[in-house]
Amino acid sequence: MAAINTNSLDGLYLSNYTDTDETIKRIATTQMQAYHARQLFPCFDEPGLKAVFNLKIIHKTNYTTVLGNSDVANVTEFADLEGWSVTTFNPTVPMATYLFAMVVSDLEYAEADGGLFKVPVRTYAPPPVVARNGATYSADIAAKMLAYFDTYFATDYPMQKMDSVHIPHFSAGAMENWGLNIYREAYIIYYPGESLESYKNLLTSVVSHELAHQNFGNLVTCKWWNELWLNEGFATYISYLGVDGVRPEFRHREWILNDAFQYSMRVDVSARSHPIVNDAVTPDEVDSYFTGITYEKGGSVNRMTEKFLSEATYKKGLQYYLHNMSYQGVVSDDLFHYLNVAAQEDDRLPAGVTVKMILDSWTLQKSHPLVRVSAEGPNSVYISQERYADPASVDLWWVPVTVVTQDAPSLENWVPKLWLERDVPIKSVVHDTSKWIMINQDATGYYRVLYDEGLTPLIADQLRRNASVITPLSRSQLLDDYFNLAYRGNVEIEAALEFTKYLEQEDHFTVWEVIFTQLRQAYNFAQTEDEHSAIRNYLAPKIRPALEKIGLEQNNNVHIGALGILRTKLIDWSCALGDSFCVDYANKLYTEWGQDVNKILPIDIQASITCAIVANNGQAGFDFMMAKYIATPMQNPSKVRYLNALGCSRDAGVLQTLLGMTLDTNSQLVRSHALSVIQRVAMNKQGRRLVIQFLKDQVDRIISILGSGSPSPVSSILSSLSSYVSTQEELDEVLKFVADHAAKFGVINGSINSYLTTIRSNIAWKVTFGKPIISWMGENVSINNSASYANPSLAVFVSLVTAVLRCVN
Repeated sequence: MAAINTNSLDGLYLSNYTDTDETIKRIATTQMQAYHARQLFPCFDEPGLKAVFNLKIIHKTNYTTVLGNSDVANVTEFADLEGWSVTTFNPTVPMATYLFAMVVSDLEYAEADGGLFKVPVRTYAPPPVVARNGATYSADIAAKMLAYFDTYFATDYPMQKMDSVHIPHFSAGAMENWGLNIYREAYIIYYPGESLESYKNLLTSVVSHELAHQNFGNLVTCKWWNELWLNEGFATYISYLGVDGVRPEFRHREWILNDAFQYSMRVDVSARSHPIVNDAVTPDEVDSYFTGITYEKGGSVNRMTEKFLSEATYKKGLQYYLHNMSYQGVVSDDLFHYLNVAAQEDDRLPAGVTVKMILDSWTLQKSHPLVRVSAEGPNSVYISQERYADPASVDLWWVPVTVVTQDAPSLENWVPKLWLERDVPIKSVVHDTSKWIMINQDATGYYRVLYDEGLTPLIADQLRRNASVITPLSRSQLLDDYFNLAYRGNVEIEAALEFTKYLEQEDHFTVWEVIFTQLRQAYNFAQTEDEHSAIRNYLAPKIRPALEKIGLEQNNNVHIGALGILRTKLIDWSCALGDSFCVDYANKLYTEWGQDVNKILPIDIQASITCAIVANNGQAGFDFMMAKYIATPMQNPSKVRYLNALGCSRDAGVLQTLLGMTLDTNSQLVRSHALSVIQRVAMNKQGRRLVIQFLKDQVDRIISILGSGSPSPVSSILSSLSSYVSTQEELDEVLKFVADHAAKFGVINGSINSYLTTIRSNIAWKVTFGKPIISWMGENVSINNSASYANPSLAVFVSLVTAVLRCVN
């Protein structure tokens, strides 16, 4: 056995937490994926090879929480050493070495109600966390999720217990070890009344992902890491089903479109793309494939497969696969075989076509199709595929195509009307081309769609007349397709913007997520008041109806799940744009807060409202928020929200004072918050130039005081600036600053060069797309717009965006 690792977070390593009395408590824990079990004990450390583990841990008796993959058989005194004990565990099921886990600690736990699942389900965490009720939600949700998956897959999953453990300083986001899942705090601890709804969504997603692994990855495991998608692509897709099954208010069967499908499509045309089935051999190569392709594209291809087979057939095929391949290492062909058995039984595929034929075309090559729909005379359209990216290849795909039309706008299911074959890439469909036609309803197929110049305006006209005729997910993907097609030069940006004219009708979260994602850069790069006014006057009146429908005033019975998260984002944008509808609401809460010192702003809109208060109330608003920041305890998450709000001021004098406080060791800013303050001011349009000047004037003190002699704070500040700086004048100032002080920067020069490259890209993007977007919006403001506006607040959106499982193993 190897010694405990104290200089890295893999193998068996040392972690710790701070107890309520400020003492440091130690934890021994493990992280074995992908190839670190060999660091602890001799083994064939490959995912497809499985063994039964018999574990005994000799430990000091005061460490009372000792955990392994299986439950404890007994605890005895260690006869050879006083004050030490031996904890013996029952044998595990056959499992891969990377799933071996153990914890030695004095952690405490919250346990789910015994009626929720067949075995004990607990969440372990440091005692201060458990005392604040931070572990209860995750224990309950894990038990419900396990019960859901047991029923859905009919596996009667073999386990003795299920523990989830919060380990500070954990190297992965979360890890699915058999019976002993380990998490970072951000993915397992939820404080009622303190944590955001978006955070609850994230936590529920991660727990679902790790528990989905108990079948996909643990029970059935990829034979080698080149087939990692059989673990991660399935855990990703199944996690959305799990959340939808136990917390339907988060609407994950819809959220997957934004969170996985649209995200991975962007990755799939980037330099980071690779085939789903990778070519990893060495440890470094294995690590490089834990990516958005393996996870989110893998999950999206699974979603597509479920839709073209039907959920019943897909689920049956997965049940065959799990039952027949339990405790074995598998390859893609094993999966394809059992899905094909189910497909043949249910007659789901064209004659002579197999699941392997279809899915090989999606898993063995990178990128995805662009499918064109073109009128061919008055009574037919051509539907054809081509490569959207990676033009060096000529290979195509088996593409499932559903069709809806103006006369038949809905579908009973997503079983394809036709297939575009790899060697027959074009098909003809009878259709009256004076009426609109759309394919790939609800974006079930993993491809982008481009309509010709005659068909496109027919769809836009339908949206303006009655958008609800087209399904929400189809609206979302139509917008995402056209903005991305514009950014790649397939269409003009105005074609995408034309589809936004109907947005005053829109209230669906998947559509607004696309709008916020695609227009955020244009808003962040707007510099002049004229540019801000064009965006504000066009977009704010379209956001307001959705916000009015959802409700501006807090309603704890309504503003939950996906709807609550959407409300947060709408308020964030509305207040940032300066719509009086939102700003007046923020000022109303400000007045009430001033009259009642015990008032608590609704947690989910605190960031947006406090920013609007500071932005629109001058020195008084700043002083008020500073007092709130000072009075709020460190462990309260609101303290950081109040801190961030301070950077929203539009008063240059106030911002100068705030920047000065970051280097004043006697100021009332918490020292660990000083760098964050500078970064927040850098995000503020009014503060950007101030931060650049602050860097010039104070670089030595920044390095000395904030970096303790290291230039890393300079790197962090330049990183924040690089997300917003988009003018040549600002770039020239930054370049001069870097040139003047290059000798001080040493190891961060590489990072600085990447930030400078980003700024140059920002400048080019604004010329090519930002200015045309702003110009178009200025020309298309409704003459009936009756909205009134305050001055816009900072050009950054302060709500916390739901993270996804990008870094979760």
